[in-house]
Parts: sequence; structure tokens; C-alpha cells
Amino acid sequence: MSSRSHYATVRRAYDAALFYSHGPYTNWLAAACLDSLQLLPRHRLADVGGGSGGFASTLRQAVGGKRGCGSLTVVEPSGEMLDGALETPLVDAAVCSDAVGWASGGGGGGGEGGG
Repeated sequence: MSSRSHYATVRRAYDAALFYSHGPYTNWLAAACLDSLQLLPRHRLADVGGGSGGFASTLRQAVGGKRGCGSLTVVEPSGEMLDGALETPLVDAAVCSDAVGWASGGGGGGGEGGG
């Protein structure tokens, strides 16, 4: 099984998992993060290793959607998972990269797919 087909399978179950699906746990986790982050409209939010963008979207929704935070970028090495992020209305950009490549400004670094 190729990496891409593996993540195509994983993505179907990913957003339904208790710790990723919208519900009491992600709402609690978002509130805990927001207490620390204190996001303002001018801030940019990046979810590195953000999968399909669900949790970052929960964070952004909790601060008022697109008016509550300047922008939301999901960085994810799997192109299949990024496809889900691109389908999420609160995600402004999706970057196919690993954390080191993205943080160093290279954008790439082992990811697959586009974005």
C-alpha cells in the first residue's frame, strides 16, 4: 500500500475519531488553547501537523470565525489529509510540508501532494 493510499484510508476515520471530531472534547481543548493563545484579529494561526484542519477550524470558530483571527494555515505532510483541509471553509491556506521544512521557510521537506 502506498503512503498516499494509506492516508486516503486514514482520512476517512480521522475526523470521526473522538479526539478529532467536533464535540465536547475538541470544544474543551479549544477553550484551553484559547485561554493560553489569546488570539486577536491580527494574529495568524498555523496548525502544524494539522491533518484535515478540523481542530484548527474549531479554534477559529471559537474566536469568531474569519473575523476572530487573521488567517488560518494548515501544514501537513500528507497530501491526502491536506485535501480535507482544503475542503474546510475556515482554512485559508494548506501547505504540504513537514514541520522542519515549513518552519525553516523551505515549504517542503518530505511532504507529498500539492498545496
